[in-house]
Amino acid sequence: MNNNPVTISPSTTIEEVRSIFNRTNYWSIYVVAASKPVGVITRNDLKNRLRSVSLSDQAEKIMSSSVYAINYNAKVEDAVSLLEQHRITSLAITNRGRLCGVVTSGDIRRRYHPVPSATLKNGVITYTLNVETAQSESSVTEEPDFSSTEEPDVSEIEEPESPPAEEEHEGGGGDLLAFLFALVVPLLILSFLSNIVSPYLLSQHSYMMFVFGNPKPVYFYDIDSSCNDYDSNIVSALTDLSGETGVKFIRLPSPLALIIGGTGYGCGEIAGSPSYAGEAESGRITGVAGPCILVLAWNKVRLVDTNEETILHETLHTMGFDHRPDPGSIMYPSQRGHPQVDADIIDFIKTNYVSNLFAYLNVLPLNLIYILGVTILLMWYM
Repeated sequence: MNNNPVTISPSTTIEEVRSIFNRTNYWSIYVVAASKPVGVITRNDLKNRLRSVSLSDQAEKIMSSSVYAINYNAKVEDAVSLLEQHRITSLAITNRGRLCGVVTSGDIRRRYHPVPSATLKNGVITYTLNVETAQSESSVTEEPDFSSTEEPDVSEIEEPESPPAEEEHEGGGGDLLAFLFALVVPLLILSFLSNIVSPYLLSQHSYMMFVFGNPKPVYFYDIDSSCNDYDSNIVSALTDLSGETGVKFIRLPSPLALIIGGTGYGCGEIAGSPSYAGEAESGRITGVAGPCILVLAWNKVRLVDTNEETILHETLHTMGFDHRPDPGSIMYPSQRGHPQVDADIIDFIKTNYVSNLFAYLNVLPLNLIYILGVTILLMWYM
């Protein structure tokens, strides 16, 4: 083991920590208070967290308080077992709780030739220690000279399937973050592509307006408590529209659909417009979160009259259909007295909302993609 490891106090500045790593080959530095190890900082910790702190901040802001230690008179087999069990690369050596040295997996592997032998399984280095062979190469009474503090070298392990795990305080979170990053980023790209394609599709029909997230073959919606007495009216109208066009309407608990970019239905008078039978509102909220741009869309329908004609009229607004001057159209600004949807609107929806592959780019709720994507990108950035 290294009997004289470089240590720092919790109040050591991060700039000093960086300086130590720059001038040495140490992989980790232990943080000590009253001679007892209270934390550890690895090169990865410094690299990954440097952007979120100042160089003048104290080391305790980036250290991990998860310190694995072993008594100075423990057997080498015990040290190997701890290294493997906790997926770590170094151990603090203590005497009555006080730090007296550091031993790494590289120290053990280099000292005991040809043992301990190393194998890689599920991303974990497994050491098998042959004590008899080790003792035959050095005196049993001789204190092993653990002197290296370098990062473990696993290059001699044959054909590893995956890299060795990070130290214990990283907790495997990097692998999960990388997986989520790889999963969500393509969805973000698809969502941007959908918003390039959508205006083109909608422009092919007269009296269309661009509403963020259209067209798509599946719509999420919720109904708030103000519509308790008319809940069945809304569900029935959407079921009829689905039967005519092939578009699916999926109900979620309120206000989940509104939050993730679907449509929220509410009932009651419209402030400032008492003569309206209903109103559909759509919009986007754009913000900046760190290095990312966050775009959240919302669609809300307010119903004064809860007859099927009004429900379908306002729903078609959220799907991108604007008013028409034809008194016989369901999109005429005034009510006609029957809920029949125009034949050309039904055909257009079937062609461009259900049968067109580009419309499927919009199926996943965009708000959910953006919220997850930006969160993961920020975590990756930090």
